[in-house]
Amino acid sequence: MTRVLGVFAAGEVADGRYRQTATAVGDGYRAAVNAQKWLEKQDEEAAGRRRAP
Repeated sequence: MTRVLGVFAAGEVADGRYRQTATAVGDGYRAAVNAQKWLEKQDEEAAGRRRAP
């Protein structure tokens, strides 16, 4: 609720202090997923090199 009766707010307009938290969480998640995919690819490539004659 805002100071205006019947007007509600959410997100960045409702909370200036923590407005970047959701963005930071999303960026961190994306970085973690990309790191996991990269590590899996490295492991697959290493396994392929070990099997090659």
